[in-house]
Amino acid sequence: MCISGYAIRSHHFFAVAVTIATFTFAVGMASARGADFSKCGKGEPDARIANCTALIMRGGLTHKEVAAALDGRCWAYNSKGDYTAALADCNRSIEMRRDYQYAYNNLGVALESLGRLDEALSNYALAISLKPNFKSANENYTRLQTKMNDSRTPKEEDNRNNNHPEPSHHSPACQKYPDLC
Repeated sequence: MCISGYAIRSHHFFAVAVTIATFTFAVGMASARGADFSKCGKGEPDARIANCTALIMRGGLTHKEVAAALDGRCWAYNSKGDYTAALADCNRSIEMRRDYQYAYNNLGVALESLGRLDEALSNYALAISLKPNFKSANENYTRLQTKMNDSRTPKEEDNRNNNHPEPSHHSPACQKYPDLC
C-alpha cells in the first residue's frame, strides 16, 4: 500500500511540476513578448522602427499583435517625418485590425502632415468613435477642426457640421470601411 501511495504521490508531484514548468515557460514567453513590444513603442524613432520591424519579421504573432507592431512603426515614422512610410504601415495595421483606434489616430497624423486635412479629420473621428475617451485623438480632432475652421470662408463654415466628431461618409476611410462610419 505504501508503494502504491508513493507512486500516486510521485505521479501527482510530476503533474504539478510539469504544470508549474509550463506556466513558468508561458509567463516567460509573455514577458519576452511584452519586452519586445515595449521596445517597439519606446525610444528614439529609428530604434522603434528597427525593433518593430524585428518583431514583425520574427513571426509567430497574432493578427492583433502584428497590427500593434505596424502601428508602433507608423508612429515612429510619423515622429521622423516619413509620412509616406507611416501611411503604408497605418493602412496595413487597419487592414489587419479594423477596430484599432490608435492606427486611425496615427493615420490622421500622417494625413494631416501631408496636407490631407479632411481625411485626417475623418480618421481622428473614427478613432474617437472607437474609443470616445481617447485623449490624443480628441485633442488632434479639436485642434485640426479649429485650424480648418479658421482657414475657411464664412460660406464654407455654414456648410459644415461642426457640432460633434463624425467621420465624413465620403472620406476614403469610410468608403473602405463603411460599417465604422
